[in-house]
Amino acid sequence: MGIMKVPKGQHFIKQNDKITQLYLIIQGKVRQLQGKDSYLIENNNLVGLSECLEGNYQDEYIAEEDCILYPFAYEKPQDFLKIFEEQPKYAVAFLQAALRQAREILEEYEHRLATLRAWAADAGFEVLEGPYDPATWEACAGRIGDAAIAEIEQ
Repeated sequence: MGIMKVPKGQHFIKQNDKITQLYLIIQGKVRQLQGKDSYLIENNNLVGLSECLEGNYQDEYIAEEDCILYPFAYEKPQDFLKIFEEQPKYAVAFLQAALRQAREILEEYEHRLATLRAWAADAGFEVLEGPYDPATWEACAGRIGDAAIAEIEQ
C-alpha cells in the first residue's frame, strides 16, 4: 500500500465507519473527535489503534493540517501478525505509538482528576476513589445511558 495524502480539514474517518485500515501519521496532525472531547494525534502515532478491537471506528478523524498517512490493512487483531511479518520494522513503530498513546491517556486522566479534586476542594466536597462497580453506582446514583433508556422503554 502506498502513502495517502489528506488535505487540511478533510474529514477522512467518520464514526461507525468499518475499520479496514489503521494509519501511521508520517507527517501532519490529525484531530480525533470523541463526543465533546477532542484530541490531537501527532506524527509517528497511529490513527485507529485505540479502536481496533471494536470493528467500527468509535470516533471522527479530521486532518488538522495537511497530512501524509501510511495505511495498514486491518480488520481483526490477527492482522497485526501479518503486518509485522511483512514489515518487521513497523512492530517497533506500533509499540512506540501504543506506549505514547497510553502515556497521553494517563496524562489526560491525571489532568481531569486534578481538576476534579480542585473543584471539589473549593466546593467543600471529598473525592472518594475506588474500583468501579456498576451495581453500586446504580444503587447510589441511579441508571444512566443505554441502561436507563432500556428501563424506560420496557
